[in-house]
Amino acid sequence: MEKSPNESMSGDTKDNTKEQLEVIKQAIHSLDTDVNLSDELERLVQDYKKAKLKLKHRQNPRQVPPRIISEEWNNTQQKEDIFEKPLMRNLHLSFREINDSQLRLCLLSLAIFPENTIIKKRSLIYWWIGEGLVSQGGDKTAEQVGEKVYNELLKQGLIEPDDNDRSPLMNRCKMNPLIRYMLISVAEEVGFFFPSKDNNTPEDLRNCSLSSSHLRLIVGGEDSPQYEKLAKDEEVSTVFNVNKQYLNLPHHWLSNMRKLKVLQLGRWQHSPMHHIEVDDQKFLDELGVHHKHLKFLSLRGISRITSLPDSIVQLVNLEILDLRACHNLEKLPKDIAYLKKLTHLDVSECYLIERMPKGTEKLSSLQVLKGFVVGTARKNPCMISNLQKLTKQRRLSIYIGHGVARWEEQFESLKGVASLCSLTISWGVTSQGNA
Repeated sequence: MEKSPNESMSGDTKDNTKEQLEVIKQAIHSLDTDVNLSDELERLVQDYKKAKLKLKHRQNPRQVPPRIISEEWNNTQQKEDIFEKPLMRNLHLSFREINDSQLRLCLLSLAIFPENTIIKKRSLIYWWIGEGLVSQGGDKTAEQVGEKVYNELLKQGLIEPDDNDRSPLMNRCKMNPLIRYMLISVAEEVGFFFPSKDNNTPEDLRNCSLSSSHLRLIVGGEDSPQYEKLAKDEEVSTVFNVNKQYLNLPHHWLSNMRKLKVLQLGRWQHSPMHHIEVDDQKFLDELGVHHKHLKFLSLRGISRITSLPDSIVQLVNLEILDLRACHNLEKLPKDIAYLKKLTHLDVSECYLIERMPKGTEKLSSLQVLKGFVVGTARKNPCMISNLQKLTKQRRLSIYIGHGVARWEEQFESLKGVASLCSLTISWGVTSQGNA
């Protein structure tokens, strides 16, 4: 029932690559380096043009767009002078010439990630949805639009697939250091993550929720007073945990953030070895009716969270709730049905959850449900047969707990869910996989 990579790659996309390649070619001829390096860059440009034609109809097995920047540049020892190189200046110019505002904003968001990190595609797209950088359009869901943007960034060589990910879907990506340096430079100019240095910043960048006036980063190595300062900032719409692994959050730090749209505290890194821990989960008690703008909440991979406050069901505009690998989480809110706009719910790898609350089947907007638990609990659980009411669901993963009997009979009801294109089932205490 899996959709093919062709489906996720379908649709006409505007190709700005030709102009960007010409810019890079001009930079090649102005490089103050030896002939061999220039020849190598010239060859890569020609190879890239040929590969672009083949990528128009991507097929299995996995086809990786070639790098637009050579390994010699990746390994340069002169990073302090990198912004003076002609190639870097022209990469900077090529970004300015991207006409697709959505593509430009999504690309610029990548400046937030540390160098040489592997980024999960799904986490990236969820963040874009929360920020409003991608949204539902026509017959495409917001996630499908995000997939299209992600694939376009791959096609243009602006991001690269992880070399260790052999999936044809290319679910993990990385960024060339030179492109990252260019994005950081642009971000500083237009006020993404930093105060703006450019009074002529385009309106689409100036008003974005990623501008310095709306976004706050939690970075490892900083002291806890940053939380107190953040708690007083009423203009914050995005809080993003870049790489801090121990979160000592004050109890009332969310109370003033009434414009919050994205609360990304969890793990975005692809490695499950990246562990995050909270000192106390009481900071979550503030989430509720005052956060009516919140669209994306990620607590992925955070330990020592045993439950969510009942007030979380007052997040009336919440679309994505990512609780994957919250290993201490024991239950979900009993009134979860009030989250009417929820499109994505991920509770996979939450092995202490024994049942799904009754009312899960009333989440009528749900498109993706991961980690649905079929357990032995007798206290009013939601059953697999109830899920036939979720007529918009596209991906469903189910975890059959140890000792559950006669669960096979319940799957018959799912035949009527025409939208379902991916179904994953796991048993016992094994990993629930990557649905």
